[in-house]
Amino acid sequence: MHNSQNVAMTIKTLAKTKKITIGQMLSDCDISKNTLSTMQSGGYLPRVENLAKIADYLDCSVDYLLGRTDNPEINKQEVLIMDNNPSSINFEKIASDIISKIERGNQNYLNEHPDINTKQYEESAKIAVNICIDILKTYHTELIKNLKPH
Repeated sequence: MHNSQNVAMTIKTLAKTKKITIGQMLSDCDISKNTLSTMQSGGYLPRVENLAKIADYLDCSVDYLLGRTDNPEINKQEVLIMDNNPSSINFEKIASDIISKIERGNQNYLNEHPDINTKQYEESAKIAVNICIDILKTYHTELIKNLKPH
């Protein structure tokens, strides 16, 4: 059985090292604000899907959060290529991951630089996201054209 207090401490420590606030993480994951305090007081572990959301947000594995490994990359779910077929690369997953990471990075930057023109920065960030997505779409199209399934 996994100790909810240890899991809560792992989440807090990892979030702190990544400069992510617990409140923002829980809000972005659509998880109750009381979840971590309940876990710290010896309460329950969150539902599996919520634990997975936290792991994805913190860019680690659920096994790492549960203390089953010291390596946050072990058993991390990365579904980029399905069915061992390179022509079935999950473009939507890659694009979603990129957008999520850019948005988190942008939010962290805005939090660290409160004097910046937020609207102008957000517009620049949207352009950057669109450029990344366009590059991925082009890469995906070329990859599909040039790969032959095994």
